[in-house]
Amino acid sequence: MNETLTLDARARPGDGRTPARIAAFERAASSSRRVRRLRLALPLASVAVVLLAVGIGVLARIELGFSFAGVDITADGISMDAPKLSGSDGKGRTYQVTAESAVQDLADPTIVRLYGIKAEVHQTDGRWAEFSADSGVYSAGAERLRLDENIRIRSSEGYAADLSKAEIDLGTGTVDSDAPVAFSSTLGAVEAQGMQVDEKGGTVTFSDGVKMTVDPNAVGGGNAGQEQP
Repeated sequence: MNETLTLDARARPGDGRTPARIAAFERAASSSRRVRRLRLALPLASVAVVLLAVGIGVLARIELGFSFAGVDITADGISMDAPKLSGSDGKGRTYQVTAESAVQDLADPTIVRLYGIKAEVHQTDGRWAEFSADSGVYSAGAERLRLDENIRIRSSEGYAADLSKAEIDLGTGTVDSDAPVAFSSTLGAVEAQGMQVDEKGGTVTFSDGVKMTVDPNAVGGGNAGQEQP
């Protein structure tokens, strides 16, 4: 397993960093390189879970009252054009979830395939987050949703995430991905080959080939951090 944590601890004229602070950065970098897994309690975790568990979970439950442009019976199943759903989750958050199309499996009606998925979640204080994915497969019986290709999460606070695929357990509120992921915020960025989100614990765990870049400006002064070889 090859994991690295990159911090810019080099002193520059006028950046306000003392030898003690530089040493602290170096100790943090050294310690982080030894760990096999980085557990980061990030606000981004809650953003991701809200979108995936609330937005997409609601989208997949088409029997709860979707509006849609049209319905057609095909060899693949019951095809619905432009399904759309909006409402509130009871916690002050409003959402709107749409898809270009959805297909309910004829042989197993608990399986729904979604294409061109988009979701928006708005908080009462004005904050928002949006989500999109090329496609997904929802299993009502297993309460699981698999998302594939170009999964993007963005928020009003500057958080961003890009994933290749994700497996979501709506029952436990966990998200797993064993494909490349990239998270970023005003504090820096994280890239990894795997990720797990735990809604109850409020944590995101990055694994395999972890690389982290921190911006010293955002964590206490100095010029922006640069990734080191």
